[in-house]
Amino acid sequence: MRAFALATMLSFAGVASARPPIPPEQWDRSTHLWLARAFVAEAGWKARRDWAGIAWVLAGRWRRASKRWPALRFVSTIRGYCAGLGEGRSRTARMAWVHGLRPDMLAPGGWPAGASWERHEPWWRDAVRMAERWSRGGVGDPCRGRAQHWGGPDGLDPPRGRMERVDCGETLNVFYRLGGRR
Repeated sequence: MRAFALATMLSFAGVASARPPIPPEQWDRSTHLWLARAFVAEAGWKARRDWAGIAWVLAGRWRRASKRWPALRFVSTIRGYCAGLGEGRSRTARMAWVHGLRPDMLAPGGWPAGASWERHEPWWRDAVRMAERWSRGGVGDPCRGRAQHWGGPDGLDPPRGRMERVDCGETLNVFYRLGGRR
């Protein structure tokens, strides 16, 4: 019973994976950092269910793409799919500080003058811990393997083509799968 309670607590959503979702050789401190930045960039400071869904969508995208391009790094999938995280993309003031989120938990460069880093730092710490926990297989998939994409709430990123909404529970973002031909 105790082991079950622990597994439930660690998973946040869904059932925790028995093994890491991405091979260990894909991970280094930078990969964890970029995944945590993606969480904040794509879902804000506290949307843990979204964070889990985003990580699992990215893992699926990496697995599919790495069959064709075996040298593809997971960190490249993170930075390539998440709006504003890639190299050479124009950055808003918000994305500048997201890029500057640090592993040492100090305020990032470009942090807004009127915002309290002391208030946000624990949330950033949670995002980094979630990325590390997910990389070890300790966070379940709230979309149960069905989501292949996500988009912002309230029609910010409307579905295109064969995209069909997937129920991932209560999330800020909308998650999608590719349905049949239209």
